[in-house]
Amino acid sequence: MASPTIAGPVFLPRLLACLFFFVSLTCCCDNLLLNDYDFQRCLELRNTCTSLSLSRSSFCGTIPTEIGRLTKLSFLDLSYNEFTGSIPNQIGYLTELTMLLLSDNHLSGALPYAIGNLERLSSLALANNDLSGAISSGIGKLVNLGSLNLCNNDIQGQIPSDFVAMTALRSLYMYDNSLTGTLPMDLHQLSNIAQFLFSGNSLTGTLPDEFAGLTNLQVLDLTSNSFTGKLPESLGNLSESLELVTLTSNGFTGSIPASWSNLQSVTSLYLNNNSLSGGFEILAEEGGAPYASLKYLDFADNSLSSSIPTAMGLLTNLNRLRGMRNRLSGRIPSEFGNLRDLDALCLEENTLTGGLPSELGQLSELQRMNFSNNLLTALFQPDTNFSNFNLLELEYLDLHENRISGPLFSELHQFQALLLLDLGSNSITGTIPTGIGGIPITYYLNLSHNLFTGSIPKELSQITGIVELDLSSNRLTGSIPEELQVIPPALTKKLDKYFNY
Repeated sequence: MASPTIAGPVFLPRLLACLFFFVSLTCCCDNLLLNDYDFQRCLELRNTCTSLSLSRSSFCGTIPTEIGRLTKLSFLDLSYNEFTGSIPNQIGYLTELTMLLLSDNHLSGALPYAIGNLERLSSLALANNDLSGAISSGIGKLVNLGSLNLCNNDIQGQIPSDFVAMTALRSLYMYDNSLTGTLPMDLHQLSNIAQFLFSGNSLTGTLPDEFAGLTNLQVLDLTSNSFTGKLPESLGNLSESLELVTLTSNGFTGSIPASWSNLQSVTSLYLNNNSLSGGFEILAEEGGAPYASLKYLDFADNSLSSSIPTAMGLLTNLNRLRGMRNRLSGRIPSEFGNLRDLDALCLEENTLTGGLPSELGQLSELQRMNFSNNLLTALFQPDTNFSNFNLLELEYLDLHENRISGPLFSELHQFQALLLLDLGSNSITGTIPTGIGGIPITYYLNLSHNLFTGSIPKELSQITGIVELDLSSNRLTGSIPEELQVIPPALTKKLDKYFNY
């Protein structure tokens, strides 16, 4: 009965009363606007129905206790409605159920203990409701359950010890709840698990070495919890299965285990917002290229204190590299030029020295580059051949708060996609190149707090898309060009003659 097969008023409950032997009913996406009384009438069915799908039908009110009459049901889908109240205990009478889908309603209260009676369930989805209370220990009886989705509720308490008895589990979505306590020590019993998502809870303790027994694990997401201690070496044993690891916003300490260099299938590794220290032992292993599949690497907001290893240039599939707010030192490796798929390179707020290697000019996919708040002393090397640059997608270039000296290169007009250029708070000398006017779509231009001399080039008025222009605190002379004075009032101009000459 999916629209648009039926038009006009439909008296669904009255129709159902005439059906004596039907086995399946589907009314999804019909926008029937039925209340709880209408839904009860729908349940006055002969006990032959094995499949009931009423998703996206705008049902409201509570789920009637009469649902327990449909003891032959193997499939029940009431998702994406407006049901309120608790899940009735009578749901436990439906012992033939293999799929129970109640996600995206407004259901509240605790999970009924009777759900443990549904031992044939292969899929249980209760996501995006207002469920609360603890998970009852009876859930461990669901030994055939392959997918459990309780995400985005307010489920509290500890993970019950018999949780690991659900050995058929492949997908476990428990994120965005209020779970506390530690992870079960017998995790290795969940040997079929592929998706393990517990982000956005209040779990504590260390990560057990038993993760090594989850040989089918593909996704591990423990973001935004309160885990502490060292990262487990044993996770490196999951070299063939693990694809995504996100441990963001916890309290992990110590170094990144060298054994993690074995994770050849990992495409995303998020370790940001922890208290990790040490260096990059994971990239120091001799032999083949580490992390051959890695696309996203984020170790921002830690306390890593080594130089950047040249081996990072072997991560040739990398799309995004974020390592800001650490204690990284030394020079930027020229091997970064090998990362031809890179679209974001963010290493601000470290203690990097030297200049930008000219090899960065070959990163044709790069859109964002941020080395602000470091100790860089130069832009590119003096002998850089800018005619070979291929930064056609670069939109964001931020180098403010460094120690860059010398003149600004005149080939800025080659950066035709720039939206933001921030070179403020350096020691750049010489005149402002007229070629800067050849960047047509710059949104923000900051050259303040440098040692620029000479006059303000009138070519700046050609940057028609500019919103904020800051040239304050330099050694500029002369008057503000008339061409700049007629730029639309939306432009915030900080030319500030008081701080110039």
